[in-house]
Amino acid sequence: LANKFNNIGNWELIPKAKLIGEIGLDYTVPEELRKQQRQVLKEIIQKCNDTGNKTLSLHSRGSAEDVLKIIGSDFQGAAIMHWYSGPSELIQTAPPNIYFSINTAMLRSRKGKEVLKALKPIAENEIQTGQYRSFSDELEEISNTEDLKHLLIKQIEKRVRWRESIVNMINKGVNQFIE
Repeated sequence: LANKFNNIGNWELIPKAKLIGEIGLDYTVPEELRKQQRQVLKEIIQKCNDTGNKTLSLHSRGSAEDVLKIIGSDFQGAAIMHWYSGPSELIQTAPPNIYFSINTAMLRSRKGKEVLKALKPIAENEIQTGQYRSFSDELEEISNTEDLKHLLIKQIEKRVRWRESIVNMINKGVNQFIE
């Protein structure tokens, strides 16, 4: 990926984009490839920082500490640690513009339960209920659980307006996401 990204000229797309992802590090590969991944991620983060106001979806398999270190505390945007499975203590020390998402399958694992436990005190104070219709022209908050259940099932078959939903929730003050 590192070589392909550098050779195909995608750098020019970064200033035009509001959401960048999924990018990050995957440490299930040999160290040589990890080094390349870190270099590309640093360059992407720098270019996003230079243009500002980006929302990143970040992959951090086995590499959460390095991903957070590369982003740093001065990142000029927001980042979502997608399906986070890193050390639970990093959740408490992450900058306020870093969000964490998990999925239901993760809740069956010991690690997923640890992450959820670390997110729980934050979620109890800050999470907002409600899902947003993401397949219509208007974003509309849903609070009826039966409607929500039906819409989540329907969402599997339809286009998901993920970025619009996330931006809308951030604008309403949501700063923790459980996916």
